[in-house]
Amino acid sequence: MAKLRQTAECWMMPVLTVAMGVGATVAVYVPQSHKLQSIKTGIASRKLVLADNSKKAAVVPRMMREVQVLKSRYKDFDSRLPRSKELGGFLQEITAIQQNSALVDPRMETGSPVSEELFNTMPIKMRLRGRYMALTDFLRRLGQMRRLTRVQRLMVSIPQQEGDDLSVELLLNIYFTKN
Repeated sequence: MAKLRQTAECWMMPVLTVAMGVGATVAVYVPQSHKLQSIKTGIASRKLVLADNSKKAAVVPRMMREVQVLKSRYKDFDSRLPRSKELGGFLQEITAIQQNSALVDPRMETGSPVSEELFNTMPIKMRLRGRYMALTDFLRRLGQMRRLTRVQRLMVSIPQQEGDDLSVELLLNIYFTKN
């Protein structure tokens, strides 16, 4: 019996060690391995989402270039079309630009309004005389007007004698909405 007891005690330690190893495996390794597998699956799915988002984001630089092209094409789109009742103020603004540009003998003739599909157009014929810088200043200010104005024709006459003023005749259209 003592020998049996001694044999049982000898086997007890290896059996207990194996039992602890199996218990640790069941209690720690298996749950951790499931958790690790879940994390790996999450990483794989997020990589797919990231790849999909990268493909979608790849078009952004091309779209930014297209936006810049459209901005330059429609840079004057925010110019305002005045109502016909504001036409007097519009003509006063052009006259003020003439006077502030140091031009000599400015003359302006307005034509009859022409009805287009969505707006009205009024041609204005202007004759101006002045130094080159005064004329360029006038044209620059004309182009900076908030209201929509377009120069249709510009004719510059060279002075006959040195020191004389340049003579300019221009035809411009102003636009306004229908009532």
